[in-house]
Amino acid sequence: MAAAGRGAKLADRAGGRPMSMYRRKPGEVHGHNGYFPNVRGTQGFPHVAVDVNWWKTFVHGRLAVASGDPGALTLYGKSADQHGLFAAHVAGSETWTVTQGYGRCVQEWQLNPARPDNHWLDCLVG
Repeated sequence: MAAAGRGAKLADRAGGRPMSMYRRKPGEVHGHNGYFPNVRGTQGFPHVAVDVNWWKTFVHGRLAVASGDPGALTLYGKSADQHGLFAAHVAGSETWTVTQGYGRCVQEWQLNPARPDNHWLDCLVG
């Protein structure tokens, strides 16, 4: 199963129509900030389409919760050097700006050109 993040194309910008307002087509399965498009009878591949801006904001929010508190996302170990590369990808590879549209404010995430390695962030969000 593959994932296709929404947010990169101009029509899918964070200030655009949220996934909760997408017109549901027969055969699609919709969930929380994502859905499975119906690809039956097409040359498309089975995948899930997700609102990556929403999920990246969610993940960063969980990382900001104090360890041990409800909703916290924590890593194993006590040594900071065990997770240096992971931290660089998650905390430094992308920045966000507030975008408005459809009566809501959304954090729109963009790749930091000086630190383009965001693989661990994308994997964590996925």
